[in-house]
Amino acid sequence: MLTKNDRVLRRDQGYMFPDAPSIKPYLEHPKTGPTASFCAELAKRLECFVVAGYPERLAFPSTPTTSVLTGTSDPDPLIGANAAAIYDATGHLVHTYHKSNLFPTDRTWARPGPGFTALDLPSPFGRSAVAICNDLNVDVCAGGAWTSIERGPYELAWWCRREGVRVLLLLNAWLKPEDGGMEGVEGNRGDRDQVVGAGENGGEGVNDCHQEGVEEDGEGALEPNWQVLNYWAMRLQPLWVKSSEGGDEKPDTPRQSETSADMAHANDKQEVIVVVCNRCGNERGA
Repeated sequence: MLTKNDRVLRRDQGYMFPDAPSIKPYLEHPKTGPTASFCAELAKRLECFVVAGYPERLAFPSTPTTSVLTGTSDPDPLIGANAAAIYDATGHLVHTYHKSNLFPTDRTWARPGPGFTALDLPSPFGRSAVAICNDLNVDVCAGGAWTSIERGPYELAWWCRREGVRVLLLLNAWLKPEDGGMEGVEGNRGDRDQVVGAGENGGEGVNDCHQEGVEEDGEGALEPNWQVLNYWAMRLQPLWVKSSEGGDEKPDTPRQSETSADMAHANDKQEVIVVVCNRCGNERGA
């Protein structure tokens, strides 16, 4: 259980930073920043693994960019990464991951990571991976595009199958559908009803947004937003639908070797646990 003393992170942090200068004061080091200090202490006290997202300061910035929110020139270059870290029960950093499929808000200050990564954790976890929000969607910056519910592409889920991932941890900040996050793919609007909004949080066409995972009912109680939860499940379809039933990668896909294909089919018989934590609340009108 957390106490008041655990609230060490600044309350004015968030996600909707319009440009690099606005997020610059909050960039952290994964071993010495406030998130690291909080997670390391919590992990030791509870004797468990702790996973957290944070904005990481990078040592070698790249070229200046233009803010997608304000349209103005950004004097600071891409100075950080939208990152996640895992700390073990001794408080040591055991893994870091940089978000690969960036949302437009990320692109004003963050550089994409080199790709998905997996690590082997002690039993009962086994082969595990961390992904961040828009990683669940099609990476249009890499030339990807949604085709159909049968063919995807399901980049993250396919990768998890090939790598034999048993535990997938997703760190999200997903907007509610009415905030514009459930739009269909530009050019594939006919799939909208079938796939509950293939447009996905900024990945395709227009600037679709993240979704929030809960909604308030008439009495003020928090209830699951089933439209969002079903959408997440749809985007992870290859992890719960057998390859013979669709949702699998094309056999001739170059990046899938014979060995990895055999592993993917073997994974049909294995359980995969997906853990999703999602941010709730309001920030800058979203």
